[in-house]
Amino acid sequence: MGSAQICGFVAVSFLILTLLTDSSAACNCGGKNPTDLQQQFCTSDIVATGKFVGAVIGDPDWFWVRYDFQPTEVFKKPDKMFEINSLYTQLVGTTCSYRHYNPFNDDEYISTGYLAEHRIIITLCSFIKPWNQITRGQRRGLVMIYAKRCNRMTGFFDEF
Repeated sequence: MGSAQICGFVAVSFLILTLLTDSSAACNCGGKNPTDLQQQFCTSDIVATGKFVGAVIGDPDWFWVRYDFQPTEVFKKPDKMFEINSLYTQLVGTTCSYRHYNPFNDDEYISTGYLAEHRIIITLCSFIKPWNQITRGQRRGLVMIYAKRCNRMTGFFDEF
């Protein structure tokens, strides 16, 4: 086997291993807990429920995946933002990219994200979960409690 074939074999093997490994194990959320909805509410720019209805994968010059998102309820967003209809995640170059593996159907999700360069960014560190898996207490928190607690917790999450 020649050196070119060995290099090709190593490159293909690396690519396969990269695709098969769990990227969430390598993702560093900077101390933020992606499963704590209260913390995610306080530290996110966007908190909304809605449906993932499609995806557009960027070309080689555009390293993003745009998920078409149809919001049903918005719990938190910047004052100057009018609509939430797209959520973005990086296509390459990060182990924290979110991948929506479920089919695009009528399932409703809750999603948190942050605003960067006029885009709503979601990652593995975002809280993204089917709405039917959210507890009654979490639902009540979204509507009545979480925003009030964020004001009292100012600075707490900055330690992470």
